[in-house]
Amino acid sequence: MPATRHLYDIWHIDKGIKKKLLKLAREKECGVISGWIRAISNHLHWSATSTGEGQGELVAAKWSSLERHLHNVHAGHGELFPRCEHGRLARRQWLKPNTKASVKLSAIVSKPSLLRDIKKLSPKFQTSTLEGFHSLINHFAPKWASFSYCGMLTRLYLAVLHHNENCGRPQMVTRDGNKVYKLRCKKFMSTCTVQEVSQDCTFDYVTDLMVETIRRCEGGEEAAVIEIPPTLSSRFQRPNKDDAIAAHLRRFGRNDE
Repeated sequence: MPATRHLYDIWHIDKGIKKKLLKLAREKECGVISGWIRAISNHLHWSATSTGEGQGELVAAKWSSLERHLHNVHAGHGELFPRCEHGRLARRQWLKPNTKASVKLSAIVSKPSLLRDIKKLSPKFQTSTLEGFHSLINHFAPKWASFSYCGMLTRLYLAVLHHNENCGRPQMVTRDGNKVYKLRCKKFMSTCTVQEVSQDCTFDYVTDLMVETIRRCEGGEEAAVIEIPPTLSSRFQRPNKDDAIAAHLRRFGRNDE
């Protein structure tokens, strides 16, 4: 579809960059990279979310300024993004030019294929909500169980109702009006991230379904008839076993007689 504009999810691009940086940080004389991985990840997110839609060149210019920033150079980046927008920075371990860590890191962040992808980063919409909905479907319709067509359809309806009611929950607050946060620590990382705590899920849609069911039963309404489509396996014609075995033997040049 030529009219469709495709954008990339920031998290997936960030995941690929982190994987390369972690591998580089384990190399000799490149340990300084490990202290910059989180900052590089934050810079990628900021480059995309701080730029309006359709300004891929500006997103790439902001990202490319990272290479000079890591060497403690914060001006003269280019025409689209001439200087960094941060304030005064604390003392940190900057990269030194022409060192192994500097050369290899520059090769990663300035790779042409990566710059092409960064120009297509989505500044607003991400796939995290969609992935959360897919996880919710697994809760209502687990993959280890088999359901009929009507059973699967009704479970999908319930998943949609639950998602629509709870996807925009506000952040939880204490009695004093303070917002609630929690620390999320990963086993393979020595640092933790701060995460907002949302309010508890509500299930008002269940009450609405029960009220509507009682109303229809008392009113004598007949249930709607759903046309069940044929299964995918019904279109498959099972071959003759002897013919299948003969074709298998001819294909691999075998003769078991």
